Amino acid sequence: MFGEKDTSYIVIDEMVGFQWTMFLVTPTVLHVFIGFILFRLFDILKIFPAGYFQRKLPGGYGVVIDDVVAGMYANIAFLLTIKFWGI
Repeated sequence: MFGEKDTSYIVIDEMVGFQWTMFLVTPTVLHVFIGFILFRLFDILKIFPAGYFQRKLPGGYGVVIDDVVAGMYANIAFLLTIKFWGI
C-alpha cells in the first residue's frame, strides 16, 4: 500500500512485539523503560529466527513475526534480569 515492505507508518508490529516483551512483567515506569530498550535491542539484532522469518514469510507476516520473536527474546531476558538482579 505504501510501496515499502516494513513502512514506518504502520506500527502494529512494534506494539505486538512490545506487548510480548512486557508479558508477566509488572508495568512500572522503570520496567516499561527497560522493556522498551530491550525490545528495540532485540528488534535491531534480529537474532535467529527473527531475521529469517522477516525474509522468508510473505507479505506482512514476516514483518510482524520478526517483532514477535524479538519481543519473546526480550521478555526472557527481562524476566531473567528481574529474577537475578531484583529490578
